[in-house]
Amino acid sequence: MIHYNIASTPKPDAFTPKRETSRVMSESSAADQVRRAAPTDGRIISGGGAVLVQARYPAHEGRYEGGGLLRLALCLEGAERLTYRCGDMRIEGPWRAGQIVVTPPDAPLESRCDAVATLGLALDPALLGQGVSLQSVERLGLVEDELLSSVMRALWCEAEAHGASSAFFQHGAELVLRRLDELSGRSMVRSVQPRLSPERLSHVLDWVESHLDSDITVGGMAAQAGREISGFARAFKTDIGCTPYAYITRRRMVRAQALLRSGESVARTACACGYANPAQFSIAFRRLIGASPTVWRARSEAR
Repeated sequence: MIHYNIASTPKPDAFTPKRETSRVMSESSAADQVRRAAPTDGRIISGGGAVLVQARYPAHEGRYEGGGLLRLALCLEGAERLTYRCGDMRIEGPWRAGQIVVTPPDAPLESRCDAVATLGLALDPALLGQGVSLQSVERLGLVEDELLSSVMRALWCEAEAHGASSAFFQHGAELVLRRLDELSGRSMVRSVQPRLSPERLSHVLDWVESHLDSDITVGGMAAQAGREISGFARAFKTDIGCTPYAYITRRRMVRAQALLRSGESVARTACACGYANPAQFSIAFRRLIGASPTVWRARSEAR
């Protein structure tokens, strides 16, 4: 687990974590002895209120003082074990590639981590644009978000090519902050309103049923429910027991079975179930039903 203790003018040796000789979750004292766990391979790029560190670290543990920067650590190669505690947030378990640990500014923490490769990003909260707040970032802890990890990788590539002060980099840093703000807000919305009302759910299901022959998207379903996509998808899975996409596919296959049983051709059945390509329809049908449309119909007729 990589942590940054960054002063106003960062120096390379400020980015290596401290390692305590005592157990990481034990009570600290002024007499605690620490030593730095230097990366076996790494590079630091800084500028414009941001610092990027890509490094491979051996197993390490320690208690870390919070710096004034917001810190994100993207796992590039997973660690078998991560134990992390920051305020009321506690993470314990494997740290998989693609997952991001978010540490708020000025937040002391304790952690123990197996050998790991990470891409670290530390941002000055002063980069926050109007309307963006990090008051609830501490709610995030461990994040798995494809957009966030993609932007962090893009920032690293941009910093390697043009430094961390380019206009593109600054825009990307602002995007990271806004995305964190969105994720924080969604977390709070989920705790307050996790489910769909029976009326809205019934409306969405009826709408899906009447549009099985067209291009149904999760966004379209969310619009029918009057919810944003991420919150709708979570609520739908809670209420129905499967993702919106899985539900759409199941309903299409139910219709397909009825059409095939009535003697409809595979091509016409595919079109009636929202598949422009009969081959793709057959693949989906076989995956869910266990046999191709032609074989399934033959078996159905033989019964």
